[in-house]
Amino acid sequence: MEEIFFIIIYPLLLATSLIAGRKVGVYLAPKMPEWKPLGLEGALVGFFALLISFMLVQAGNNARVRSDYIHDMADKLSFTLRKSKLYEKELQSNLYHHISTLLARQMTHIPDTKKGVYIEIKKMEGLGAHFDQQLLKHVDEKRINIVQAKELMRDLEQLESSYYRLLHSYHHSAPRLVLFILLLFSLFIGFLFGFMRGMMQTRVHISAIIFALMSYIIICVIFDLDSPTSGLIRPDVTEIENIKAVYKSYFESTVVPMED
Repeated sequence: MEEIFFIIIYPLLLATSLIAGRKVGVYLAPKMPEWKPLGLEGALVGFFALLISFMLVQAGNNARVRSDYIHDMADKLSFTLRKSKLYEKELQSNLYHHISTLLARQMTHIPDTKKGVYIEIKKMEGLGAHFDQQLLKHVDEKRINIVQAKELMRDLEQLESSYYRLLHSYHHSAPRLVLFILLLFSLFIGFLFGFMRGMMQTRVHISAIIFALMSYIIICVIFDLDSPTSGLIRPDVTEIENIKAVYKSYFESTVVPMED
C-alpha cells in the first residue's frame, strides 16, 4: 500500500492541493482586492526544507548502516574462505554447500515484514544446526581437531550474526510520523502556492510547478532509502557477490560435489 500511495496517490494529492488553492484564490480575489503577500511564504518553505533535510539525513544514515553490515558480512565471508583451505576435502565440500545455501538465501530472501525476519532467522538457525552436526561428525572421525571445529563454528556464527543484523536493519526507518508531517506540509505549501496564483490572477506559476516536482522526487527518494525491501534504491551486495564468485570458483575446482 505504501508504494501505491507514494507513486500514485501522493502526486494526485499534491496536484489537487495546487488546484484547490488556486480556485480558492480566484474565488476570494474580487472580495479582497487589496491583498498582498506578507513575505512569510519563504519562511514556510524554509521550514519545509529543514524538515526534508532532517528526513534525508535519517534515511541516509539507515542506508549507510545497512551498507556497513554488508561490508562486515563480506569481510567475515572472505576470512572464512581463506581458513577453509586448511580443512580436508570432505569438510570443504560440506562447508561449500552450507555457505552456498546461506548466500543463496541472503541474495534472494529479503523479508518485507518483521515477522518475516523472525521466520528467516529460524530457518538460518536450522541450517546452522544441521552443519554443526556434520562438523561434530568430522570431529568424532578425527578429520578435524576440536580447536579448529570451535574456530569454524565461531566464524560461521559471526557471519550469521552479521546477516541477522542486516535483516533487522531492513526495517529500521525514519519515524513514519515525521514523514506524514512532511507530506502534510508539502500539501499545505502546495495549497499556498495555488492560492497565491489565484489571488494574483496568474495562469502559470513556475515556482509552484517546480515545488511540486521537487517535493515529489525528494519524498520518494526518502521513502526509497527507508524501504530497501520494496523501493527502487536497494542495498548494494556486489561485494558479497564477488566473493561468492571467487568462493564458487575455488571450491568447484577442488572439491567433489555432495550427493543428494
